[in-house]
Amino acid sequence: MKPLDDGLKQRVVGALVLLALAVIFLPVLFDRDPMVPVDRETQIPVAPEVVHVEIDAPEQLDDISAPPEPDLMYVPEEADAVGDVSEPPGLKADGTPNAWVLQVASFRQRELADALSQKLNEKDYPSYVREVPHPNGLLIRVYVGPKLDKQALLAVKTQVEKDFGVETLVLPFKPE
Repeated sequence: MKPLDDGLKQRVVGALVLLALAVIFLPVLFDRDPMVPVDRETQIPVAPEVVHVEIDAPEQLDDISAPPEPDLMYVPEEADAVGDVSEPPGLKADGTPNAWVLQVASFRQRELADALSQKLNEKDYPSYVREVPHPNGLLIRVYVGPKLDKQALLAVKTQVEKDFGVETLVLPFKPE
């Protein structure tokens, strides 16, 4: 083998040196994430100063009555409820017909009563709503009827209770 000449050796060594320098310094030149020194100061704000305030003990009011039990809050007026006694259709002493209605529900919000009345009307149960004063505020009641035949209304009662999952009352019809 023939020894390389000195000029060629110098060129090869120079190329290797340049290649080594390129491998070392080119990544530094093209580095997109420069090194940033770590900030050693805290980012947590200083705690606020808390001022203690003395509050007097609450006063007991003697004239507040206890709320009614949840089961008794919206009890319908059962004094007007009538049983299964069959009565013949006719006129009352004041000349109004002896008719019966079915009280389906009582609400405090008019929208709920109107929605139930609409559902009853869609199922072919003639219904109406009436505002009734109550000691706890105004109630809106939903009624089905009136019907002159109490037995026919009792049949409607069982069907409405089954269709809507409510307990209803049969009451004498009182025209406004």
